[in-house]
Amino acid sequence: MVGGLTAAIVARSAVVPSDWHFAFNVTIVGLSVAVALLAALSAEELGLARQHLGSGLRLGGLVFVTITAIVALGAPFGFLDDDRTAVDLGDMTLRVLVTIPIGTVLMEEFAFRGVLDGLLDRVAPPAAAMMIGAGLFGRWHVPPLLDEGVAVVLVTLAGTTVAGVGFIWLRRRSGSLLAPVLAHLATNSSTFALSWVASR
Repeated sequence: MVGGLTAAIVARSAVVPSDWHFAFNVTIVGLSVAVALLAALSAEELGLARQHLGSGLRLGGLVFVTITAIVALGAPFGFLDDDRTAVDLGDMTLRVLVTIPIGTVLMEEFAFRGVLDGLLDRVAPPAAAMMIGAGLFGRWHVPPLLDEGVAVVLVTLAGTTVAGVGFIWLRRRSGSLLAPVLAHLATNSSTFALSWVASR
């Protein structure tokens, strides 16, 4: 799984056109399902056990509201300025409700916090598994930024690695993949929507 995600990181940046990233990421979901089946990962190991959905919803919902509120408070200070939000209402809605939740959040959470974390927990101590998973998650975000300069790459790597640690902690604390999914939706979908509104 580690090797597969590493190869996907390189392929997405060097080979796959940006217009195909959504389809590529959905394909990764399918491959992750195949890996989970071949490894016989249980619902518990994947963070999909029904008995933990309530705790995942509570913790994830709290984090979702907190992140969204913090991001909204930053609007008057220009923290939401983002050229990528220069789109119309239809495109914004598509991104916030479909492209980001399915092409980014679902793929990254199931592949990284579901399958990868489940596999790592079988072979490594919890702290080591967390750092490996978070480090790979950080690297996943680096290749598209290699032309942006060393500073941007290092800041992005550090930020996404820390985010990876937080997402894994939420997954383990609640026992449910739903918690990091909701937190991830807040950092991506909510932030994009709020940035779009702030730019009007």
